[in-house]
Amino acid sequence: VGGGGGCPEIPATASAPYHDPMFPDNVTINVPGLAPGASFSHTLAFWGAMKWTTGTYSFVGKADAANTVAESNEGNNVANSTLVVP
Repeated sequence: VGGGGGCPEIPATASAPYHDPMFPDNVTINVPGLAPGASFSHTLAFWGAMKWTTGTYSFVGKADAANTVAESNEGNNVANSTLVVP
């Protein structure tokens, strides 16, 4: 949790492309099917405009959040990241 009590608000117009009613409190990104070992990178269009207060912020990224893709390893679909703002 950041010093201001949480993440900054994202304007609805900026977050609209990332909204999925199945995951209403999350930012969603549609990722194409990837070959084994392939990667995907995306920069959130609104990220640079966000104003972060001092604090530590924790983020969780999850692939196949609806668990719709059969995979040989379902345990590698989560990544954690931390942003520290001095």
